[in-house]
Amino acid sequence: MKKYTITIHETLSKSISVEAENEEQARQLIQSKYDSGEFMLYPEECDIETSIEVNEKIP
Repeated sequence: MKKYTITIHETLSKSISVEAENEEQARQLIQSKYDSGEFMLYPEECDIETSIEVNEKIP
């Protein structure tokens, strides 16, 4: 039987509406709130994308 190294990538995403003067300000506002912990990404509230990648065959 062969042996492989596999990587599982899981990405959480959530859309948040914000009022701002422009795109850069909107990005900065959300980044600041995310960095301060005001926004958290919980799997039950987010879209989840998963991919599985075969990295290498182990001899």
